[in-house]
Amino acid sequence: MSASCRRKWVARTANPLLANPLLANPLFANPLLANPLFALSLLAITLLATATHLFAPAPAVAEPPAALKDFRPDRLVRFATRAEAEQRRERLIRFIWPDGLPTRAASVSVDSPQTPEQRLALLAGPLRGLDATSTEQLYALDANLPRYDFSTRLYLVAPVNSRKPKAQLLVIHQGHQGGLGDGIAELANAVLARGWHVLIAQMPLVGWNRDNTVKIAAGPERTVKSHDDIFAQFATSQEPLGAPFQLFLEPIVQGVNHFVERHPETKSIAIAGLSGGGWATHMAAALDTRIQTSFPVAGAFPMYARHFSAGSIGDAEQTFAPLYGEEDSDDADTIADTATGAASWLEIFALGGLGDGRQQIQILNHRDTCCFHGDVYETYSGFLERLVERLKPGRWQVHSDRTHQTHSISPAALEKVILPVLTQDRP
Repeated sequence: MSASCRRKWVARTANPLLANPLLANPLFANPLLANPLFALSLLAITLLATATHLFAPAPAVAEPPAALKDFRPDRLVRFATRAEAEQRRERLIRFIWPDGLPTRAASVSVDSPQTPEQRLALLAGPLRGLDATSTEQLYALDANLPRYDFSTRLYLVAPVNSRKPKAQLLVIHQGHQGGLGDGIAELANAVLARGWHVLIAQMPLVGWNRDNTVKIAAGPERTVKSHDDIFAQFATSQEPLGAPFQLFLEPIVQGVNHFVERHPETKSIAIAGLSGGGWATHMAAALDTRIQTSFPVAGAFPMYARHFSAGSIGDAEQTFAPLYGEEDSDDADTIADTATGAASWLEIFALGGLGDGRQQIQILNHRDTCCFHGDVYETYSGFLERLVERLKPGRWQVHSDRTHQTHSISPAALEKVILPVLTQDRP
């Protein structure tokens, strides 16, 4: 979720009555309001204005602008063969971790719940919304990054009855949500009931992730106040350009490492996330080919498309130019059409679906109240579907969810897109 989206959320939770201009009118201080009929009339007007504010439909969604009519997305993808695609994946990995994908595993925390009472307390607190009847065990995991003296928390939830002979894991990334709302709990409960294990993650500095200090290049401890500040603090150091992404993405890798160490017979690993969690889903699937299936929901657009979808610019982890860089090759139309960074967004999308038994379904809410809405995805979706199909194996597609007007994982996306894919038989 971008900073602008968070401001919109605060605005939506404010009492509209208190913001109504009628209440600032000097008439409200006038003794004439002693007339009950006059006062009731003004109250009716106020309530009508409030209802209009609360129930106004989402803004109309425009078609892709004429400026993108002849846009060529192929110029944002620098691989034409499977081998070249894997080279780009390796370059992306090394941009973030110069020594390669981390092998360190998250560890069980010392404050992981040990008793039924502690488990119930967790389900009534940070994990409110999870169905206690579907959870057999809960583990609090710590993903530690010793180089930066930084840590984040993950929660691993085991189902009551795993009917599968081999373990299956769904990573669910909440992003900036700070809780299990907006369809996240419903997704977790649905897969737990079907025998899947669930690993729940959040962004740094969000929700239960309270660690807000880092040590960079063995220097003094630094306090970081926001995601943008994380990138700003690293920018003043000699650390690799992609190092800030480790704080966001290594916890996912460490969580998967923990699971496969304890379940060497793991059958399948999938990931889904909303908003910032959708961003993390795109990135994790591009980086780690052990993740076979991914469902990023309202998580990202290529850089050129963000200017045609209000609220979609995003925080630094979404737009960091050394990674996602796009430039206008001719300066004639001011639309970025050439990849210049370590991996463009279209390359990241494709890498999320490329590989044996792999697929990615990008879920975009057509009238999302936050970001990544509208029809601009049509400028790249067909191209990417054909590219991944040609490079083989793998699959990539977009699902435009037109059933609602919220920033969420909708019931329709869960029942008609995610669950049918997760529950299909795999060898």
